[in-house]
Amino acid sequence: GPPSGNGRAALGAAGLNGSARYICYGADTCLDPAAYVFWLLEAGGASGVQLLDGGYAAWAASGGRAETEPRRLTPAVWTPAPVDTLLASLGYVREHYGEAGYEIIDARSREEWEGGGAGASGGASDGPTSRVGHIPHSLPFDFREFTDDGALLPAEECREIFSMTGPR
Repeated sequence: GPPSGNGRAALGAAGLNGSARYICYGADTCLDPAAYVFWLLEAGGASGVQLLDGGYAAWAASGGRAETEPRRLTPAVWTPAPVDTLLASLGYVREHYGEAGYEIIDARSREEWEGGGAGASGGASDGPTSRVGHIPHSLPFDFREFTDDGALLPAEECREIFSMTGPR
């Protein structure tokens, strides 16, 4: 769920108070831990969170400045209330499974969604995400299809991909 009291204390100890605009970046936009940090900040109640399109690679390629010394912020108190509606529990999904107006999106690779992932060969499993197939009626949503060289495709191209794959 959203960051607990300990998580909010850790954000404050890092100098974040929840009222600034936060721009997260990682190696690129695609499947990067920066997206998880984005989600954590939003779940923690921050309202001004964004991802840097193309990530650090785009920043560097554009001639953006880099430094190697860490930036230290004065510890703060994280003030926003957590948002507990961003994570669906297994019980919630089971309760609403098949209900009109709810879609399940599978963010694994299309190969895994189709059942050709690591677990399809009958060999040892690499964990729960390597199992063959997908949750019935879920939609494939391989995020990499929406990127080009680490940056998001233009909105029109993303809409075109959505129109072919869903959500309905």
